[in-house]
Amino acid sequence: MCSIPQSVSEQIFDHPVVICGSYRGQERAAETVWFGSSPEYVPALPLAALDSSVFAACTGPDDGLADASLAVYDRKPSLAGNGLQSTKVPGSIATDAEFWRQTSRKAFGSAISLYDTSPVTKRVSGDPIADCFGLVARGNSAVLAVADGVNWGEKSRLAARAAVRAGLMHANSYAALPDALPDTRKSLSVLLESFTAAHSAILRAQGGLTTLCIAAALPLARPPQFAVCCVNLGDTFAYVWSKSRGLRELTVGSHDV
Repeated sequence: MCSIPQSVSEQIFDHPVVICGSYRGQERAAETVWFGSSPEYVPALPLAALDSSVFAACTGPDDGLADASLAVYDRKPSLAGNGLQSTKVPGSIATDAEFWRQTSRKAFGSAISLYDTSPVTKRVSGDPIADCFGLVARGNSAVLAVADGVNWGEKSRLAARAAVRAGLMHANSYAALPDALPDTRKSLSVLLESFTAAHSAILRAQGGLTTLCIAAALPLARPPQFAVCCVNLGDTFAYVWSKSRGLRELTVGSHDV
């Protein structure tokens, strides 16, 4: 479970909210949700400058993205050519476990297994947990990702961790720069690029299969409104919860399979 920073959520849910997802190019009448097969299907709503200061970062389950063995896969396809380039960019996500211990009540994550415990081995069935989540919260934005490794085992867990790590690294490299995301359409394009980076990371790691969902909570140019841009693959969905409006799904366009 991942929470949008309270500094964002306290404002976003008391005012009109725009939630963008890249799906099929329709607008639901009951909510302000756009979705389409590409970013061009959603409006290019102007965004405010981003605050690059990180106040929370967490991952899981267990060491999650802080797994030092993932560092060997920290290369991504170059957007300028066919080769590979290093991900050493401002604000890039570190393997250092201390980075992922920046806790806050405003932005946090938690994971628990729902599998039964074997009466013979006393171990949880499906161990190791093949799912993974990570979030990086900044002064006025947050990037969140979760992956559900298909089936279980080391290959599935590796796929989920590699996907979340590479996807977050790409999205986070833009969130760390004040003017890198001018509007919601560009933000969705970056999230789609994150999936390319995630896919490449899985192939390099020789991992198994996984779902993936990446979302970014971003400030609109007209305060105090915020937009949540989200892209997902598979049956891992994203939701927004508020005291006044209850639970709403962002990924409404991904159920028609």
